[in-house]
Amino acid sequence: MFTLFSIKHRLILVTFGPMLALIVALYFTISYQVTKLSDNQVIFAHELLIDSKKNQLKSLVDMAYTTIKPLYESGGTREEAIAVLKSMAFGKDGYIFGYDQNAIRLFSGMSNSGVGDDYSDFKDANDVYLIKDLITAGKANAKGQGDDFVSYSFPRLG
Repeated sequence: MFTLFSIKHRLILVTFGPMLALIVALYFTISYQVTKLSDNQVIFAHELLIDSKKNQLKSLVDMAYTTIKPLYESGGTREEAIAVLKSMAFGKDGYIFGYDQNAIRLFSGMSNSGVGDDYSDFKDANDVYLIKDLITAGKANAKGQGDDFVSYSFPRLG
């Protein structure tokens, strides 16, 4: 079949054929590498954002603990500490909530909804025992000294 072409066309084919094959191979290799790099950057950015949010959350919990610590040291009551914590807010619609070691809701922001109710069997959309896991992580963190976090899915109201 190669003999059907003239010498001129054979030389052009021999010269530009490998170059065209190389260009096509380079295109697919570079395309693959760019896609892979892009995917890795998205994963890295996501992990960086999660770490940033964890540090922010840890700071907020540390601030809440530091705020009520003097109350307990001076003989204050749980109710006084809850009153202070209920008034704490962050961001546009962030708030602090608290449960006792038996998963009984003590407070949830400024709302009194569900206070006194047992949330030990409360699950999120992914079947995570939210309150049980938060209590376990809280105990493991020993007053802010650990790095246990609970990831859960919970819709934001509004």
